[in-house]
Amino acid sequence: MMSQSWNRFSYVRNNPINFIDPTGHWECNFDPDECAFLKKHNSGSGITINKSNTGGGGSSGSSGNGGGIIKPKNEDDSPPVSAVATFATVLDTIALGMNGAYAVVGDIVGLVCNGCYPYVVGAYQYYSFLPNIVSTISMGLWIMEGVDTGENNLKISKFSKEVTISLSVSQDTIVAVGTNIAGWTVLKEPNVAFAVDAAVATYDYGRLGAIPFVGTIPTLINPTFEFNSNTGFDFSWNQR
Repeated sequence: MMSQSWNRFSYVRNNPINFIDPTGHWECNFDPDECAFLKKHNSGSGITINKSNTGGGGSSGSSGNGGGIIKPKNEDDSPPVSAVATFATVLDTIALGMNGAYAVVGDIVGLVCNGCYPYVVGAYQYYSFLPNIVSTISMGLWIMEGVDTGENNLKISKFSKEVTISLSVSQDTIVAVGTNIAGWTVLKEPNVAFAVDAAVATYDYGRLGAIPFVGTIPTLINPTFEFNSNTGFDFSWNQR
């Protein structure tokens, strides 16, 4: 344990060039997912993770592991799948099934009865309330997941007369909120709604690493909007 680990006035052990502290728990220079992994598996360990530590001896708080990431035995290289993300994916799958069933029945009615499909689409405006409610609950869970990993965060700081307001949004939140708004507003045709839900479910399972031969869909964006009373507005696509 390094003595600076207990110093509340020291940010990343006075080494902000090589480290970040996105969760407020300890320093690392990995992406937010890997920092979240440390939060869940090394709480209170005081471990410093430095990507440049590739030699022997390991990182601070470890010994002889080549400086790699510290994880419990029998863990793979992926961050653990959270229960929140899993439940959100299940809900998106349920919404997919609800819209898929309606789309299939509607297509059959349209084939059997000439001129009936407009009525099928009209009735969908009322039926769509059910899958949209399910998707909305899923959206809330994805937002919660982003808060837990530190990718969804709002920071307000004041130093002397300078005020800084920073808002970061996770990639999963962007996907969930965007498609949910579309479901309530513009997705009025059952086959189109089903196609969008299929894309969302595929993305969800990809994020969980549950698609064979594909791997885990990575975090590509984590946009941050920042306002500083002295310098004005700033924007970056990734808070890392």
